[in-house]
Amino acid sequence: CMPASAARKSRIAADTAPTQPTEAAAPQISERNSQRVPTPASGESVACGAALLADSSSVKTSSASVTLSAGQSDSDVINSSDSKEPSTNIATSDERAAVAQLVDIAASTNVASSVQSASTATATQQVAASATQQVAAAYDVTCCDADEAAPAGAQKEQPSDRMVEMAKNLSPSAPGLPAAGTLTSASFNAASPESRRWASTGHGPEFEVRMFDYKRHGKKAPSTLQVYRLVAADVFRRSNILYDVSSHVTLPPPPDDGPNDTKMPRRLVLNVIVPVDAPALFAKETDLPCYQLVLYFVADCETLKKWCDSATNGGAARLFSRFVQSARFETELKERFKMLIKMDNLKELGLSSLQKYNGKPALITKSGRVSQGDDYLEMSMNTFCFAYITKKTVNSMLPRVPEFKLHAAVTIEARDNDELPEQCFATARVCNLDLTGAPCLTI
Repeated sequence: CMPASAARKSRIAADTAPTQPTEAAAPQISERNSQRVPTPASGESVACGAALLADSSSVKTSSASVTLSAGQSDSDVINSSDSKEPSTNIATSDERAAVAQLVDIAASTNVASSVQSASTATATQQVAASATQQVAAAYDVTCCDADEAAPAGAQKEQPSDRMVEMAKNLSPSAPGLPAAGTLTSASFNAASPESRRWASTGHGPEFEVRMFDYKRHGKKAPSTLQVYRLVAADVFRRSNILYDVSSHVTLPPPPDDGPNDTKMPRRLVLNVIVPVDAPALFAKETDLPCYQLVLYFVADCETLKKWCDSATNGGAARLFSRFVQSARFETELKERFKMLIKMDNLKELGLSSLQKYNGKPALITKSGRVSQGDDYLEMSMNTFCFAYITKKTVNSMLPRVPEFKLHAAVTIEARDNDELPEQCFATARVCNLDLTGAPCLTI
């Protein structure tokens, strides 16, 4: 039997003994690694450990993505590990135990460590709050907790808990990532000057969609007004495709506060991928140098609820809600995503021969990929998977894209009367876009 002090020293020595480091795989930018949460290295200070312990109960992330390339069957769909575990605490049980041990040691040896811990936690909140204010400003969103001018000599009030939580929830990654619409010099968001904005919200009623009882009469009519509005856009060139762009940027904040109980995301991201080079006749590669056009849309909960309750478009809303919940698991449902593209100045450009295809829908089948995370859904469309003649036509027109006045919309293909009529829930106008001059992005 040894004295209590000797026993405690023995226990501390055992608990703090260095462990054999393990080699970690380098992070890859892909849909299988869209969630990367940094964990503290061994030997971090007591202050950092205490801050981690304090935040671990509230900071959570979630994302899920599905891969479906050309030639794959339904059985080839791979679900990421994130889809099995939608929520992950930053601090593991081992880290919590280590932090508790370090705090216990600090308390018995030096009270100053506790003060340092509190100071670090406050600094963490300040960084998160600062990130919130910067992003809110970039997207023209008023931050109601912004600091007001204080009397001289008064102590500055610390950021509120709501402000810190808002910063954490902006995207599945920690605050500090570049804001959507700022990835390159050709990108834009609400804070950008008007001269840089080459895209804006379109007009849903300019597109013809399926009406009720379509199977019987085959009639189409103008869509009702879109639900989501465009707030930012990125355009860039890459040596390979970047999927799940949403996990690499700080997404626009939702237009309203509070939880989202609509079963539909308040943030919608469309990622269009276009090959740089002309296609080869028998080429099978689907991940080569490309241009990427990324559009970011938002909608508030009130708008989404009204859409669901609409007597006219409730079927389209329920279909989209089902797409959000199940598309990453049900290939048949995922392949009902439909894009409609119009060129408003075909005749002026001498392209009247394409008039019969203008505004016609295109199903995004094996070229589509769904990624989801914290209150967002991203749909990627890889045109490498399109038919040869389509790719050849698109590639031949790339130098003329700055002349085009494009109008695009997306919907989910409705087939039964309980899903009809269709509705274009997101639309965008694009003009003066120099796609071939897009800056390179290396993240």
